[in-house]
Amino acid sequence: MTQTRRPNILVLLTDQQSAEAMSCAGNPHLHTPAMDSLAAGGLRLDRAYCGNPICVPSRASMFTGLMSHQTGAEYNQVKSLDAGTCLGRRLKDAGYDTGYIGKWHIPHKIDDRAWSGFDFLAEVSNHGIDGSAPAACEQFFRSRRDGPFFLVASFVNPHDICQFARMQSGMEDKFHEGDIGAPPPVEQCPPAPANLEPPADEPEVIRLHQQLPSQVRVYPTREWGEDQWRRYRWAYYRLIEMVDRQIGKVLDALRRSGLERDTVVLFTSDHGDGMGAHRWNQKTLFYEEISRVPMILRQPGTIPAGSVDTRALVNTALDLATTCLGIAGAAVPEELKGQDLYAYGRGETDKTHPFVVAQNYLYESPKTGRPMRGRMLRSDRFKYVVYDCGDKPEQLFDLDADAGETRNLAYRPEAAAILAGHRQVLEKWLKENGDSFVLAPVAG
Repeated sequence: MTQTRRPNILVLLTDQQSAEAMSCAGNPHLHTPAMDSLAAGGLRLDRAYCGNPICVPSRASMFTGLMSHQTGAEYNQVKSLDAGTCLGRRLKDAGYDTGYIGKWHIPHKIDDRAWSGFDFLAEVSNHGIDGSAPAACEQFFRSRRDGPFFLVASFVNPHDICQFARMQSGMEDKFHEGDIGAPPPVEQCPPAPANLEPPADEPEVIRLHQQLPSQVRVYPTREWGEDQWRRYRWAYYRLIEMVDRQIGKVLDALRRSGLERDTVVLFTSDHGDGMGAHRWNQKTLFYEEISRVPMILRQPGTIPAGSVDTRALVNTALDLATTCLGIAGAAVPEELKGQDLYAYGRGETDKTHPFVVAQNYLYESPKTGRPMRGRMLRSDRFKYVVYDCGDKPEQLFDLDADAGETRNLAYRPEAAAILAGHRQVLEKWLKENGDSFVLAPVAG
């Protein structure tokens, strides 16, 4: 990187990818050479969480730097945003040549360039785009420009795992982004997860949401046995390998363009997938498979290669925007509360979040007729979850001792002090950030 030119920024975004679903994360059931190459050449942050574990709310937050209660995008069907300036607009105003390729899924038209700030647009759709995205990226890389660029390449897969679940349940007959073929014999599929069963004392609202008649197409897996979950995990890993190949093509194009050393690459996903853990497919919940996402930063010669950070807590809802502005050397507006991961990765600061908060929205309870909402507080060691209605509304997991979240400590007397401390921290955060969520009365 020359000293007179600010770095280019390339954001690579997959859809519905869990943090553990990469071979560089130690997963033996798939092979992701492109993602692995990013990790080998940069910094992999192992404790990154999305701000809201479903598509529209997460993406709206990532590209505004605001939490869901601020943007107004709490669930997928929301039609517009209440607040937020798009990251593309901020970087364009900072002098960057801007482009967006692939899946958008934010409730504001991307071709409203006065708001989005993205001048180059290609393959903007919700499906059928992954195979053509690399060529569009190469076209953008080879465009003549005098200054740095900001490009987002947003892929659909492994989101087609939603289609696979429906295909296995007789509701659909094809994928949107290509074909992975039929699963092999079940004994050749990955094993079922060790945490296949839901934990005891799980909040009532979780299965109320899953069992809603309106959610049959979302959760066609409700009666699945272990063999079906093994096939599901096989398919999920194949879909990730498929999108990894497309990411590899983008990275090859960046290398051919001669811009690799001058470009910071950020790789992440909008949220994860249940992967069969706790008998859950899809997203929405706060379990680790769903809320924890990949986060890798790479810039040759600037960010130390091959490093894995297991200390920093990352909130992609807040940190993506702040990090990109930090890379650009642009001012970070006061309303953005994220951490600059670029400065952290370069060793310029050791400041990180003391905890991260996530938000979710489950559909109307058949008991009360009102939406069921939740909040998650991830501290250094524990995860606290609380919903605003239903029996047993709280969860507390010791992630150091119970990474699979199999033992809910919220109703165990020996954890009472830890539980109370996390309640207090979350209550303070809600007040300070204008979040009107009300902690449910404590059961018992």
